[in-house]
Amino acid sequence: MNVYRYRFTAKCPNNRRTVEYSLVLHSQRMVMVEAIVKACSGLKAAYHEQIAERLYNEFGGYQVISAHHQGVDVETQRGSQG
Repeated sequence: MNVYRYRFTAKCPNNRRTVEYSLVLHSQRMVMVEAIVKACSGLKAAYHEQIAERLYNEFGGYQVISAHHQGVDVETQRGSQG
């Protein structure tokens, strides 16, 4: 199992504030870190759940994406563990 951790930012479509996200990706296969950086840097304004869906569609595996939105901690999980 490979575990990749990455922090990135994207704008909230509602209030245009910058939100910092944390991605943890568990994958049985090798994922190029450049691909993770490119996919995350291409996210401009999107909702948390949309970001999670895009990254899951691109990388698969088991993913946890978390962020703090206007005082609310949000965690989205995609895929299955182990």
